[in-house]
Amino acid sequence: GAFSTAQKAFQTLRTMKVTAKWQSSISLEALKLRIGPFADKEKVNPICSRCMNPNPLLHFNDDRCLICNHPFIRSFISFNVISLVEFKLADKISHEKAMDLIKTEHHTKRNGGREEVAVDSRQSLFRIEMEKEFPAKRPADIFLQKINRLETPVGAESYSPIEADERLLLSLRLDEVFIQDFTVHSADIKKRYFKNIIPEIPLIKCENCCKIFFVDEHELANLITQCCPFCRAKEASEDILEEEMILID
Repeated sequence: GAFSTAQKAFQTLRTMKVTAKWQSSISLEALKLRIGPFADKEKVNPICSRCMNPNPLLHFNDDRCLICNHPFIRSFISFNVISLVEFKLADKISHEKAMDLIKTEHHTKRNGGREEVAVDSRQSLFRIEMEKEFPAKRPADIFLQKINRLETPVGAESYSPIEADERLLLSLRLDEVFIQDFTVHSADIKKRYFKNIIPEIPLIKCENCCKIFFVDEHELANLITQCCPFCRAKEASEDILEEEMILID
């Protein structure tokens, strides 16, 4: 369905020097494309997870959304776009404190026309009251509310990840948050935080290279290679199994 992209690819090929045996095939396929549609089908265009706008397959924007400049996070198996939205911690919130807030267990209850969240963290109890203008929203929707309030288009120069304060961090679930931590390789590289806005699509992250994959694709690739499909690092369980086998021997 990527007719326009294919036409541009063949136009580029015709400007290059190729072997004689390929020239006739390239000319024939380029001619076939002329009788087809001139635009790509909508389903092949990547959708920005932040502003939900479709983007063309070919664009020169450093693999970022043309509307809000949010980076496309791709699975390094199929290179399909993953439903992740980047956020950053608010000032004076450390990584340790953010993780404590995200790991907090939540119990939701109704109180009249508004929703309250009782947060159990050790022996402390916090109460967060949702705004009256969103009486039917769940705490997990706070992140989406913040996305909807963003002005679009944001623009390339003014792009900044969504700022997460304590209230927003408390609403997040640990299994929906992914952190790329490259500080083990360089202390100058900051941690990057992402939220999976479609939790129904499970994701998995390699702890060695921090690449994020769709679970189905990762499991299939792991069955074949028995390691991370990107960095080739072995799974921890396999390492433990090998050590146990050595000890038995």
